[in-house]
Parts: sequence; structure tokens; C-alpha cells
Amino acid sequence: MLQCLLFFFGIHPAVLSPITSPISTQFLAENIANYKDGLALTHFFTPGMDSAFGNFTGTGVTFGLVFWCMFSKAAAQKKIGRIALIPALFGINEPILFGAPIVLNPLFFIPFVVIGPIVSSLGGWAMNLGFLKMSIFTPPYVGVFLEGYLTTFDWRSIVVNGLQMVLSILIWYPFFKLYERRELQQEQAKQSAISKEDEALIDDLNLDF
Repeated sequence: MLQCLLFFFGIHPAVLSPITSPISTQFLAENIANYKDGLALTHFFTPGMDSAFGNFTGTGVTFGLVFWCMFSKAAAQKKIGRIALIPALFGINEPILFGAPIVLNPLFFIPFVVIGPIVSSLGGWAMNLGFLKMSIFTPPYVGVFLEGYLTTFDWRSIVVNGLQMVLSILIWYPFFKLYERRELQQEQAKQSAISKEDEALIDDLNLDF
């Protein structure tokens, strides 16, 4: 939630890494040691888990907004959605954060800062409840679903990521529709303004003749 709150105000959450990275790296090392000794893994918060589940499709799990933007009736939002799709599939959501935008947009505060972290935490809950194996590896950015599997070597990671994706799509829908309505009104207002200017210009030309 703190990561999302920082990003909402345009501050990259990487500023927290000096605090979080030593902790998550130590936890990963302990998991690896336990795995080698045949003991139970004890920590869900590791770099791989934070990336593959906590930041699934980007901070705040913003894939839902990317998805709906791609099918938007508003021309600008449709372009943003198409541009943001590929980066989102590799955990990069700056295009949608600054393009939609989510940053400093009051309409998107609740789904991004309040609800987004809940969806982000599903991987941790799944590990704590024993549904998903805890991480023993930190893979590179290899894309959604595959990264989660390489983090845990557990096929059920695909189920958790899939649930995150579906929830994100459902959660973002009502907020997107409110924003789309406003965008369409602005587009119509611009078109009307241009039409009136054109009509006035034509009238002036007619008077000259």
C-alpha cells in the first residue's frame, strides 16, 4: 500500500528498496538453506515473490485498467491501453500510470492505492495458507505467469496469477467507466468547439463575398 501511495504521487517505490531489499534477500537465503536441509520454508516475502505476485503486471496490479483501456470508446484511452499492454505483461506499468493517468487522478485512488495492494497480497496469502510453495529462487523479468512459476517452481502459481488478473479486471471496470465517460464528454466538447469555429469561419467568408 505504501508503494502504491508513493507511486500515486509520482514517487517511484524503489525509494523503499534500501529498507525492503535486505529483509527480503535475507529471507530468501534462509528459505534456500532450509530447502537444502530438507526443512520447511518459513518466509513468503522474498524478491521473487514481491516481483511475481506483489507487483504482478506492475505496482498495484493495474492490468485491469490496461485491459479496459484497450477496448475504450475514447480514442486516447484506447491508444494508451494498446501501448501499455506489452510492458504490463513484463511487470512494467509506468505507461499506464502516467499515460491514463493513474498518478494524481482522484478517480483511480481507491482501485490503485486501497484495493490494488489487496490483490497484490494474494501470493503471500496463498503461501501462508499452504496452497503455494514459498520462493527459493529470484528469476529475471521473464513475463507474467512464467516468472511466478520460476519463483516457486509450483504450477499453482499460474492459478494465483490468473486470479489476480481476473480480480484486477473486475475491480477496475466501474472506475474505468467513470473515467471513460468523462473522457468522452471532453472529446465531444472539443469536436463541438471545432465545429463552431469552422462554421464561424465559413460565415465570415460568405460575408466577404
